[in-house]
Amino acid sequence: MLDGFTDRLAYVCCFGFTSVCILDLFRGNYYFDVDYDCLDAPRAALGAVSTIMALINVMLVGYVFAPFFMCITTSAKILGNSLGLVYVTYWTYYYTYSYAECPRWVNDIQGSLLALPLTASYYYMFLRFFFGLIFSVHFWYVKIDVGGEKRPLHLQKRHRDYIYVKELLKKPEDQDESGKQTFKDKIKSLLYRNKPGFKYSRRILCTIFVCLLSLYQVNLQALLHGSEPLRYACHELFSDGGEAEEFLSSINRSEIFDEAALVTCLAYDTFRATANISAIIHAIYLIHMLAVYRRYMLKMYKGDRSFWPPELKSNIKLLVASLRFSGYQIAYILWGYMICQFLLWIAAFLLIYGFFLAIRDGRNSIVLFFVAEYWFTALVALIIYVMQLFTAKFVFLLDRGNGKAFGINNRRMFHVANYILFFFNVILGLFSCLLRIGKALIFGILFLGRTDKCLLMRGFESYDTGFKAYLGFLKVEEAHTHPVLVTFCDIMTKHVPRLSSDVTDVDDNEAQRLWCFRSRHKTTMVTETDLEVEWFVQCYRRSRLARNRWLVAYTKLRNPSLVFEHLSKLPSKKHTHTNGRN
Repeated sequence: MLDGFTDRLAYVCCFGFTSVCILDLFRGNYYFDVDYDCLDAPRAALGAVSTIMALINVMLVGYVFAPFFMCITTSAKILGNSLGLVYVTYWTYYYTYSYAECPRWVNDIQGSLLALPLTASYYYMFLRFFFGLIFSVHFWYVKIDVGGEKRPLHLQKRHRDYIYVKELLKKPEDQDESGKQTFKDKIKSLLYRNKPGFKYSRRILCTIFVCLLSLYQVNLQALLHGSEPLRYACHELFSDGGEAEEFLSSINRSEIFDEAALVTCLAYDTFRATANISAIIHAIYLIHMLAVYRRYMLKMYKGDRSFWPPELKSNIKLLVASLRFSGYQIAYILWGYMICQFLLWIAAFLLIYGFFLAIRDGRNSIVLFFVAEYWFTALVALIIYVMQLFTAKFVFLLDRGNGKAFGINNRRMFHVANYILFFFNVILGLFSCLLRIGKALIFGILFLGRTDKCLLMRGFESYDTGFKAYLGFLKVEEAHTHPVLVTFCDIMTKHVPRLSSDVTDVDDNEAQRLWCFRSRHKTTMVTETDLEVEWFVQCYRRSRLARNRWLVAYTKLRNPSLVFEHLSKLPSKKHTHTNGRN
């Protein structure tokens, strides 16, 4: 999961299986449980037993779906694909047969939509293991080693790290020439701009997919079961000739029937609408988190940590926080969805019932009272604010018009305006404070489901556990997927053994033998291989220092910031050398 970029969709589907079963546990559908009525124990002990049963069920779900991950990650591709095909065939048949036999899934469209992602994931995994088995048998037949998850010892042209480093080493004019796009490419870049050499990791894709799947499941459950009491009240209880009409007639309050039916049906309609709106908002948030993840990772690859809080420096705490990221993100997005949906429901109901329907029916309401009482105050405050903008732009600033240079002109008028607005802004500040609280509440609720946004002010980021978990996740991703570091390690793995061991040990001995042999037998013919070894060793010895110096100079030329870091070390070296002489 740390540095693998293959089979990402397969990992996503496997985590999808697990998340659906975990959501069933949250609804109380335990696969293994005890009868609490038969337990004669205090309430505290029953709570402990319930927690233990929940942990056992979570471990049971993980144990059941662990073979999928084992079959994907194993280096024995034929065995892994074979066992995976058998295992996924069983589960696909089980779920397909269960859906076909259950009348709820066959006759209910919403119930079928609830099972659609899980069914699609099982069918994809069936195709993946089927074609994976065919390809692995073919590779085995032609004696091609696919290598599993191991990185190649040499760089391949289509490797993501190699492509990223290759883009870094291009000249700026080459990047500008390669950046020329057609009209079709410009349209595509508006939706998504590709970055050569960058791929989303398995962990972020699995986390986002599980969040989307959980959001999808919870939203459908809210529409199916959460709105069921309101649906019953709207379509049956307060329908014409329903139980509510008969009851109100029996107590001589038939005049409030229409109003109660209107309120109930409005509550039902706004609940369903706001549930879908909240789900769409948080789905867009999750997709946007991928773009934010890519932007932050590219910044960290370049060494830019401007978004990083300075107080978060403990590697131990960041590593522990990274382990919580996926679970926190799923929980936060569900909490954010539910709280946002509830508040949107209340706001939509009050706006429609207390404003639009009140104007239509000609009745009084609290919303209309506040609008009629304070509309002129808000208008005056807006006019004064606009007048302050125009006055500051064309009267007070030295650079009139564009306002780029900050300096006060007409100081006497500025002091007069400051005196006049001093007490007015006190009254305006009372309402501005309420507006500030409202803004903080709105944005806090809207971004509650996102761990990539800190909900606390600057300097207190470490108290936001969700944001700290996200930063820990980014730190782990950077440490294990940095393209420059991985490319450097691959190059060192390829070249260093040959230059260090082969040249210094084998080739030096071979050259010594050749030189001794030629000094004694000058007429003896030397083979072409011997001459190549001798020439390689001599060139390597002569040019090693020059080549190293050239590589250092070339690196500094491409990375000017390293020059200043190198210069900062020179005084200490000079001081050490002087002390050594003394």
